[in-house]
Amino acid sequence: YTTEVMPAGYPMPQKVVLQNLFPSSLGPLSIHPAPRLKIQVHRTHTALYSGGSYTLALNGPLTPFTLLENFSNEGFVSPLVALPQHWPRANTKTAASQLCWASPMKGIAGANFQTISNKFLAITVQPALSFAIYGGFLLLDDNDTVVEAQAIRGPRLGGLCLNLQEPSAWKVSFDLKALENAQRLQPTTIPSIRAKGADRFCWLGPHETFTSGNDIFMPSSTGGFLYTFNCNGKEPIYFP
Repeated sequence: YTTEVMPAGYPMPQKVVLQNLFPSSLGPLSIHPAPRLKIQVHRTHTALYSGGSYTLALNGPLTPFTLLENFSNEGFVSPLVALPQHWPRANTKTAASQLCWASPMKGIAGANFQTISNKFLAITVQPALSFAIYGGFLLLDDNDTVVEAQAIRGPRLGGLCLNLQEPSAWKVSFDLKALENAQRLQPTTIPSIRAKGADRFCWLGPHETFTSGNDIFMPSSTGGFLYTFNCNGKEPIYFP
């Protein structure tokens, strides 16, 4: 990916609008700080490719989530990696040294999206709600304490955008079972992407490698998103 700062309300070209061109294109994705979130990360080293989980306090703008059924205030995180040198930060004075992806909270994908839309009309303006429903990035210090949460939102809201490259086909010789066992592949929650048949996704860390026998595969040196499909014959793709 590459990054660039876009002003709020910037008229993004139609060709890059996420909702219209997936799976041919993804993004740009806008990153926004979510300072009102209280998050704890729980690391695990018991499974290959596993990062662990997180818990999120359901207070402030997240209080209405307590009314949802079959819902949990926790989710999964990718393995922690060293914070990339030029990664955007709202507060450069914090001792952020690590980065991970936090998946949407458990139960969101199974919820009625019309109900969510009715209850949470502020999704587009509240980074905390965007984080809970769509996922986001966490910046941590050396003690694994979260010092900044970053929500993924629409590019028209301005901020710093992740510009992802064109999709590549996942190498079928590299089985995704390890990612499944590590709870990395999580249900997609963006309705427009779900409508295109993408059922699961995960963040691939910078320089993350996968092995198959003597073969080694590194999807991206900067990180990216992997998507699987529930359509017969549709192979997984990733956006570096």
